[in-house]
Amino acid sequence: MNAVNATFVLLACLIAIAPELLFVEGTIIDALIVGIVAAAITIVARTVHADELRRLARLVRPISVIALVPGIWMLLQISPIPGRWFAHPVWLSAASALGKPIAGVITIDVGATLLCFGRYLCFLGIVIIATAVALERQRAAFILFLLAGVSALVAAALMSSDFGFLRLASLELSSKRPEALVIVVLGLILSGAAVIRAYERHDARQPKTSASRITLAATIPLSTLAFVICLAVLIINSDGVLLVAALFGTGTLLAIAIIRRLRLGWWGQSGAIAITLLGMIGFVATRPGIAELKPTLVLSTQAHHSLEAAERMLSDAPWTGTGAGTFAALLPIYRDRIGAEFSSSAPTMAASVAIEMGQPILWFLVVTALIYATVLFRAALRRSRDFFYASAGAGCLVTLVILSFSNAGDFGPAVSILAGVTFGLALAQRKKRQDLIAQTAMGDLR
Repeated sequence: MNAVNATFVLLACLIAIAPELLFVEGTIIDALIVGIVAAAITIVARTVHADELRRLARLVRPISVIALVPGIWMLLQISPIPGRWFAHPVWLSAASALGKPIAGVITIDVGATLLCFGRYLCFLGIVIIATAVALERQRAAFILFLLAGVSALVAAALMSSDFGFLRLASLELSSKRPEALVIVVLGLILSGAAVIRAYERHDARQPKTSASRITLAATIPLSTLAFVICLAVLIINSDGVLLVAALFGTGTLLAIAIIRRLRLGWWGQSGAIAITLLGMIGFVATRPGIAELKPTLVLSTQAHHSLEAAERMLSDAPWTGTGAGTFAALLPIYRDRIGAEFSSSAPTMAASVAIEMGQPILWFLVVTALIYATVLFRAALRRSRDFFYASAGAGCLVTLVILSFSNAGDFGPAVSILAGVTFGLALAQRKKRQDLIAQTAMGDLR
């Protein structure tokens, strides 16, 4: 087994265990994911051919600096800071209580921030591994179908939970329901991309072997079934924000397909992007309580009275944040002040990032995600074939931005795995292999 095939197997195993992560908790999960990612990264770094590594570097380089910003900021949050300008007041209080000076840091919990830093590096590792594996077209196709199948499996499990079948098997999804619903929305987009790929291959005027015909005959109904299952779960749950996020994600796929089919060019691209932005603004503007709530809580599906603790945290949080992963440690202070019980997780991912990392980092991430979604959107239109990978990546990015303002499910390990693989897949296939080889050769000549 060569290096790329070994990495491919490890990546497939990582995708396959994602549904199981919805039923288990604990740091053992982080250790398992880190072990698989570390093994795959080591294989890629030590054994992949130099030409492939240069192509991989060329694909990853444009986003590497931006991707490192959150990680660098987490390191700054745990670094001792001279003086009292940026250090959190909790360290000043501790110094007064102990009667001796303590080096202040931004975070209120160094251990929690270090754990978040490790998880973020693991997410970046998944993106790099997926990009390296998906450079080859057949492996990219398998990854797309595997992602769609795993997401459909999560949707089926969620449907079974709603009908009580999982309780008969002593399994429970209630605590991970927000994360499972995020996966279902991503699954709708990925299965839609798989359907488009199957029909594109069906329409291609090229000789087909009997094996390819059998494979094609199987992928069309299976991809359609996965799409129907995910859509049914979203309709059953009847969550307005989830449906809107799914509409924008699948709408991105359809917009790219229509622009390509009708050859609308720049006007079609501008119109699709404008409609998306106006639709987002219009949806947010019509939400109840927009005048009373913070922007990061407007789309939350929780009742307004349950958002009071998060509102207080957002008002008190400095622009430097309280430290990545510190929401749960901070919550008891604010929960006691208002005398109510709340979940230990933030009501929305956006609110959590704003509190823990600071408002500047939050809006930097939102703007960066939307810009890169636009880059993938245009990359999908420039490809003569295999455009569905980049379009799926663009749709998933738009969807995750919307969902980050409605729940905290984006933080889960299962979502991180599937989202990281999806972004790596889109990154690997956003350019033709021949174009990438030519650009790499030109770069080497320079």
